[in-house]
Amino acid sequence: MDDGYFVACSPGIEGGVPSRPADLARYPLLRSENEFWEPWFRAAGLDWEEPSRGPKYEDASHLLQAAVEGQGVALARTSLIGSDLANGVLVRAFDISVPSPHRYFLVYPPRMADSPKLAVFRQWLRDEVAADPNAGAGLPPAPRRPARRARRK
Repeated sequence: MDDGYFVACSPGIEGGVPSRPADLARYPLLRSENEFWEPWFRAAGLDWEEPSRGPKYEDASHLLQAAVEGQGVALARTSLIGSDLANGVLVRAFDISVPSPHRYFLVYPPRMADSPKLAVFRQWLRDEVAADPNAGAGLPPAPRRPARRARRK
């Protein structure tokens, strides 16, 4: 599964929800160890460097909680935003997204490929992701297994 980033904040953030990307200069930008603002800045047409000031979180859930509490504006990952958008505790500030370098895979031993339990789980997982309105990056097609070769006796 692919992932992406977009700007999110509390609907009650002091100063109001930013209306233009350049408005972000007036807000604290919440940062994370492994997620970078600079690609989003470029996609938004801003010639800004990676922020070096402001709160920095090691855990993405803490970063999103800070955004919910109105402490600043977050670069939110679609796979982690959960129901915060649907519940209205966070709002998407702009219709600009950038792909994430993070990808997610379901990994299992080849001997499990034909397992009925794995097939049910895999389908459930695909259905859950497909039903999530925040999973905008989508899913790749279902994997195809190569045909098994007959063993020589």
